[in-house]
Amino acid sequence: MDILQNSHNHSILLRLTPRERHVVNGVMRAQTVKEIAKDLGISYETAKDALKNVYLKAEVHSARALMLKVLDYRQPRQDWPVEALNYFSTAFPSREAVWNEVRRLVQEACPGAAVWVAMLEENRRVKLFGNLTARVELGAAAFQALSSRQVWVGKSEALFGGQIYPPLCPCVAAPFQFEGDEMLLAVLRPQRALAFSETETSSIRLIALLTEAKSRAGAAAAAFAGQRLARASIA
Repeated sequence: MDILQNSHNHSILLRLTPRERHVVNGVMRAQTVKEIAKDLGISYETAKDALKNVYLKAEVHSARALMLKVLDYRQPRQDWPVEALNYFSTAFPSREAVWNEVRRLVQEACPGAAVWVAMLEENRRVKLFGNLTARVELGAAAFQALSSRQVWVGKSEALFGGQIYPPLCPCVAAPFQFEGDEMLLAVLRPQRALAFSETETSSIRLIALLTEAKSRAGAAAAAFAGQRLARASIA
């Protein structure tokens, strides 16, 4: 999957070569420079030079700053990105423990919001996990966007068809993969007049991305990758 295709920061995309896009996608998946070089069939030094060029074009100095800029992320709280990276580098005993931490992080970024983690199934059906475990049907437009790995923003009735939440409530849904399953992070706000800000939407996207990267990397690799991002190293 090309993570950059869903980026709102088009100014970065226009300046990247195809190789540099591949390098950035590797960074977003918490790969090391060595792993990126192997995937692209190039030398370590060539991959490292490509990443340096990306840093120059994106006007950043670290992997973490690059990740946040690609996501067009604006910090809702000064210390929130570090907390998110701590989540990324922490091993959890079960999926439910991961979902609980995901919900906690989202609620920190979006106070008062209701948070659902769901698994996408066939025929637009999703299985919800949380206080209510149930199967519901996604709206057609929401399902199409999420199946295409795009973040969806809209109203609750267009996402869950009014099956679990009152209509006309603002919601954001971000897709991610976890241990081979297609998942969905859905965030709904009961205050109908209070839409999600760009900052909040970017935070939700970041949490979904970190959760997918956590799954791809595995516990030990995730801890290593989280440390790399936190200390802003390209080595």
